Amino acid sequence: MPLRDSQTAEIAGIRDEWQPAGAYLNTATYGLPPTSAHNALLKALDDWRTGRTSEEFWEECTERARAAFGRLVGVKPGNVTVGATVSELIGLLAASLPDESVVLLADGDFASTIFPWTVHQDRGVVIKSVPLASLSEAVDAGITMVAFSHVQPASGDVADLDGILAAARHYGALVCVDGTQACGWLPTDAAAIDFYVCHAYKWLMSPRGTAFMSVSPGRLDRVRPLHAGWYATADPNNNLFGMPLRLAPAAARRLDTSPAWFFMGGNRRCAGARRAHRGFGDIQARLGLGRPVSSSLMFAVRQVADRFRRCPRCRTSSGACRSTSVGARWSCARVVSRLQYGA
Repeated sequence: MPLRDSQTAEIAGIRDEWQPAGAYLNTATYGLPPTSAHNALLKALDDWRTGRTSEEFWEECTERARAAFGRLVGVKPGNVTVGATVSELIGLLAASLPDESVVLLADGDFASTIFPWTVHQDRGVVIKSVPLASLSEAVDAGITMVAFSHVQPASGDVADLDGILAAARHYGALVCVDGTQACGWLPTDAAAIDFYVCHAYKWLMSPRGTAFMSVSPGRLDRVRPLHAGWYATADPNNNLFGMPLRLAPAAARRLDTSPAWFFMGGNRRCAGARRAHRGFGDIQARLGLGRPVSSSLMFAVRQVADRFRRCPRCRTSSGACRSTSVGARWSCARVVSRLQYGA
């Protein structure tokens, strides 16, 4: 299906935001920043070096990044917590569980998704682990929390989110989803999830050191703000000193840690660059991809596809092609199968 002229122009503008040294297909490890984000980070560092700015500007960047993340996953900014790492945010949830709670995990999940829970076994927290495909079936009345990565980092397997949420609601269990490997390419309604955690340095193409967690309004009182500080108040710059404790009321920012200012400056620009996600349906149809792809992967796939079209054998039968023009170990057919997430 051919792209419209306006879509072709938009793709070209989006592609110009990134400057990879060749086709980049490793966003699952770390996403390449758009040029505007890289420039914003460099400017923040230069302003710091020369003393040309103050923390108010960086705090404004933090709030814009909070709001942008909320729009991306379908929640209000007031339901979003700002942090630095996934393990830190999940650690808040784990530390808030009552003694002898039962946590259900997915076999082989990422360490930062499972270790924060398992360190509480010394106070009676029980850990159960089952294959990802069996999570929804393993939920029963004895489960306190179900925690898993939406997309498994080691395998790329996608969890049956709807099925797990339905089972958890039926039995009254809480759900914590690590969206780090999904958020940015796999549309997710975080409003339906008790706790949705995401580091922004992969598919959101932001500097490392910026993470977010959406908290359902009815679940906020279950989490103890163990990292409470000046930024956990409703008005940080007017709550810098002295007692009493005055956390932000009824807002997830009461769980905030003091933001990494420079990185949030770059993160805000990345949020603006996420217009790249518009029109992916047409792009997928054009390239024959079976699932959505991220912004940074999208233009890399286009570069690879251009190489395919220049290969005489690919024009006739991509399945029979064994060209190594895209890398010494990769045939065109193998790259296509990997990009389709199915082989």
